[in-house]
Amino acid sequence: MQQEYWDAYWNGSEAENYFEDVIDEEPGIHDAYMNLGVFEYYPAIAITGFTSVLAWFGGMSGDRELGLEYIYNVSEKGKLFKDEAAFALGIINNFTENNVEEAHHYWSYLADKYPNNNFAQNSVERTTLLIAINEDGVGVLRQNFDSLATKYNITNAGPLNNMGYTLMNQERYDDALEVFRINIELFPHVANGYDSIAECYMNRGENDMAIKFYKKAYEMMPTDTTVTEDFRQRVMEGIEERLAELGSDISA
Repeated sequence: MQQEYWDAYWNGSEAENYFEDVIDEEPGIHDAYMNLGVFEYYPAIAITGFTSVLAWFGGMSGDRELGLEYIYNVSEKGKLFKDEAAFALGIINNFTENNVEEAHHYWSYLADKYPNNNFAQNSVERTTLLIAINEDGVGVLRQNFDSLATKYNITNAGPLNNMGYTLMNQERYDDALEVFRINIELFPHVANGYDSIAECYMNRGENDMAIKFYKKAYEMMPTDTTVTEDFRQRVMEGIEERLAELGSDISA
């Protein structure tokens, strides 16, 4: 373990004690629950393996339900961190709790309050589309293919790519695959779209298709102007590792 990791962990534990003291003395200061919520929630969902054993021994393994309760408390009763709690709940419900309706509620609140915040506005549009998929099936994308850009503000490959990963996280691989297919049809010049569909094929156990699309992504990545150099390098290295896992390599 890096020393910085442990320094951060122990400092977090000390901060937790301070916030608990604040609440003991002034129970009505609901904003103090914000950091406590983060401290409880994220270790519970993110720490795995040997690190989770060490966290358990150190009393810092977290409590998912309690963490959520604390953050919801701040979103409802907080003063200083009410909006930060809403943002956290948008992220949490969108990407880890897979509760798109709840995420949409918080993104809508933030988008109304901060109309110039592009992240909040785009998040409303993404969750609106995901709710439509949940209600009507992924076929709604095909039905609205020609108007996706205007109807859901899909002007680049990012929104559908994120949606595909959301569906994969829910193990809805058929739906995810269709979303990724539509994404590369709309944005055929974006190499990352081919990397994403390759991962979906790999999760489905269709290794030949996964290899095909990983190689396509690798071939396109050096000339893709939509990504940073750092991202390009990380994706290409990741593709090499995935191909090795699949018993292939970039030259085969």
